[in-house]
This record gives sequence, structure tokens and C-alpha cells, in this order.
Amino acid sequence: MWSSDYPHTVSTWPRSREVVERDFKGVPDKERRQIVRETAARLYGFALA
Repeated sequence: MWSSDYPHTVSTWPRSREVVERDFKGVPDKERRQIVRETAARLYGFALA
């Protein structure tokens, strides 16, 4: 899983999307989605829109 550590001042927010694009460049979209949102959503029972 990936974390932005929001709201701490050393987090990537509000540029988290840019950081994900940079850090996961070359990672297939399906794997990227699993890393940055789907695994956490499944683990914690969050519904994704």
C-alpha cells in the first residue's frame, strides 16, 4: 500500500497525484490502482466511487 501521511507537514498532499505519477512511472495502471487505493479500500472496507 501507498500512503500520503496526510495531514502531517511532511506528507505529499496536496501534490499526491503528481508524486504517484512520478514514483509509479512505468507501473501498469492496474497494479498502480491496487497499490494506491484498492488494497487499502478492501482491507478497511471502504467503498470506491
